[in-house]
Order: sequence, then structure tokens, then C-alpha cells
Amino acid sequence: MQWIFPGDTLHPCAVARMTAAIELSDRPLSMLVNNGEGEFSDFFPYMNFPRSEPFYVVNRLSWHRELLRDGKIPSTGVTGLFVRREMMRECGWMRCAFMKRKFLPLIMYDKILKHCAGEAGSVAAGIVQEKYVTHDSRHITPSDWIWHQLEHYSIISLNDDDDLREACIEGLRHIADGHKLALSFDKTAVEPDLWQAYTDMMNELSNIVS
Repeated sequence: MQWIFPGDTLHPCAVARMTAAIELSDRPLSMLVNNGEGEFSDFFPYMNFPRSEPFYVVNRLSWHRELLRDGKIPSTGVTGLFVRREMMRECGWMRCAFMKRKFLPLIMYDKILKHCAGEAGSVAAGIVQEKYVTHDSRHITPSDWIWHQLEHYSIISLNDDDDLREACIEGLRHIADGHKLALSFDKTAVEPDLWQAYTDMMNELSNIVS
């Protein structure tokens, strides 16, 4: 299964080639991610995987640890995510990735990386380096950036795994460091309720991270 959003583009052979990659892998894979291209500033909520090999496999739980720490998703967004249908048979866990008609990709990745039990099987994810997906992730509006910060704080706050505590603490510091950027925004470009939610979050965070 694959999501395609407005503005995203798939190579004509994308589905066939990604299906072949996930089916013909030497290791059982439950999901596949298409890598992107380009460099992103530290505040951007996007990341690319290393390009040392044309195809390689990562442990989803290790990747989840990095997501908690850095709050970043692949630069190809959710369109670059290819998932076995059995992982989606029970879709109720996806509801939290939508709020006020807005899709929350960081929370989506948080859930799907942890969704390792039952029929989902393998905890491995494949990374395809050849670019099959184009996702417009070069720009981000102040509102979307604030939404992303709230997403990142939310998944850290709801995490109760002691083994991930260090990654969560680093993630909170990352959010705190981004506050200087937020203060430089034109406040009229951010909805008042959204800015208030962000302010409330930073007040909570100030009591945790000094």
C-alpha cells in the first residue's frame, strides 16, 4: 500500500520496482522507503539516508529511536513509504495521525515504525536509493513547522519506554533549541490557536529542559 498526496509524483515504474525490491529481498521486509536527494537545514523536519549502497536494510526500532531524537522523516514524505498490506489490515492505529483534517506524518511514522507485532512480522525496513518518488519537501511554512514541533513533542511525551529515555531527552532538547527560530516567525503567518498551543508546549518544556 502506498499513499500519494497532492504535489507528489511517482516514477511510472515506481510501484513495480518497489514491489520487486520488497519481495526479492534476502531478508523479510514489512516496509520499504524510497530515499530522496538534497541537503536540508537543521530545522527542516526531513532527512535522507546515507547513499553508501543502492539498497540496504535497517532495523525499524533503531530507526524509531532516531525519530524520537531528531524528529525527522524521509524527504520523500509518506508517498515514499511502501507497506505490506497485512500491516494495514487493522487501521485503527492510524487515526491519531489525523487532527482537524490535517495529516501528521511524524506521528504516522512513529506508529508504523513501532507496529511490529502480529502479522506485520519483520522489524526490518528496506531503503531504496534510486529515486522513484518526488515530494515537495524543500519548503515549509511557519504553521507547518509549528505543527511538526507539536507532533514531535507529542510522541516523546507519550513514550514510556525506559530504553528510549535518552533519545527522548535529546529530542526535547532539539525542540527547545528550535524555539529561537519560532520567535523569528511573523506571528500573523500562524493561526492564533496553533501559536497558543505551541506557547503552552514551550511552557511545559521549560520545566523539563533547563
